[in-house]
Amino acid sequence: MLIFIIGFIAIFLLLPQLGVVTVLLIGEILITITIVLLLLSSFKFLNKNNKWKRKVSNQKYTEDFEEIYKKIYISYTDELEKLRKKLIKYIIISTAVCLILSSIIIKFYYNSESIESILESILVLDLTVIGSLYLFLNSKYQKKYKEYVIYNFIKTINYGLTYKNIKNSNLANVFRYAQFKNMIYDKFESDDYITGNVNGICLEMSDAILKKKTSEDRTETIYKCIFSYSKINKKIPSEIKLIKNQKASKRENNKVELDYEYFEKYFDVFSESKILVMEILTHEIMEDLIYFYNNCEIDFEIIIKEDRIYIRYEIGDIFEGKILRKSTNKQTLWLCYNTLNFAINLSIKINKILEEKALIL
Repeated sequence: MLIFIIGFIAIFLLLPQLGVVTVLLIGEILITITIVLLLLSSFKFLNKNNKWKRKVSNQKYTEDFEEIYKKIYISYTDELEKLRKKLIKYIIISTAVCLILSSIIIKFYYNSESIESILESILVLDLTVIGSLYLFLNSKYQKKYKEYVIYNFIKTINYGLTYKNIKNSNLANVFRYAQFKNMIYDKFESDDYITGNVNGICLEMSDAILKKKTSEDRTETIYKCIFSYSKINKKIPSEIKLIKNQKASKRENNKVELDYEYFEKYFDVFSESKILVMEILTHEIMEDLIYFYNNCEIDFEIIIKEDRIYIRYEIGDIFEGKILRKSTNKQTLWLCYNTLNFAINLSIKINKILEEKALIL
């Protein structure tokens, strides 16, 4: 994008010397290259909160994770790398071909009165060809990546869990019922689904893609996150909400003040029952929440309602392979590992607390 902006400013300044047609030609080349770069990075997270990238890059990985990653790396890296490099090669070749053909056509029609409309048509055609090719090749790559890496990675983390690259329409109602803060959308989608039973607790996790209507027949993606919910064995009499500190939230009437200043530095808790909050959010649970945030720097929201624990992680799709990075990217898998283990361990601990306290409706 920076190249495009600099190039645009340069050709604008040189407009009197270059002429309209030459400017359009250079602009067509710059825009094509820019679109290619955007396409190659189009599967980056939509969230602006990418603090985890810096945090994760400097971390020391656990022995357990290193062992799991080593198995995945040895088994699948070579084949996936061939696919990934093939995708990049084809995109580069198709871009070069489009630009060469465009240059030939422009040279042939350079003196034509309709050169401006021809340039516009060429640009649209180039972008359509490059974009379509990228989407086709990327879909094949992502299918293999999820089939090889994600499926086996999840299975190795915990044999009670299964990953499927499918949509689950039932999660739309579950996500809506959780009533996360400031979630206004028209359509819910997901295409990665983890489910299983761990220590007697049912757990489900998926990416969540929220869309809003822009017209009668069109929608646009406005938000991506990872969503998990688990069904524990006891019901609680009041709802508990935990979110990252926000100034506005302090004005809400049901904010619970806790006797742990370091915890309240990061989180706000809301409930009609302070006693219930203090029963469930033990010192150990609060330490786990702080540790997870400091370890990954992912904002998250937790809602405990009836016999369910809902968690929304402020991060984009962690189940997609990165085109511009090695297919078995360690940082992304480390994040996936931490997020999944966090959901599992939190559910197990809260379930144990509820069983010990016998907090039943």
